[in-house]
Amino acid sequence: PDTAEHYEERLRIRVQAGEALHTVSRALFVARAGRSLQGNDSAQYYLRSAHFLLVQAQTEAVRAAQLAALA
Repeated sequence: PDTAEHYEERLRIRVQAGEALHTVSRALFVARAGRSLQGNDSAQYYLRSAHFLLVQAQTEAVRAAQLAALA
């Protein structure tokens, strides 16, 4: 069970993990340049997968924390 004392820390870590995942996938996408847009390039697959995980893992609290971090 998630205790109140660890809740904020876990929420912060989830936001940080999401930011890291986004940064790494975006870096791969940029490094591959135009190739990364091709359906057979792994960069587009990893970018789509990373963004799917960011959305799939969102709870209302995580979404609010992510939006606050972006503001």
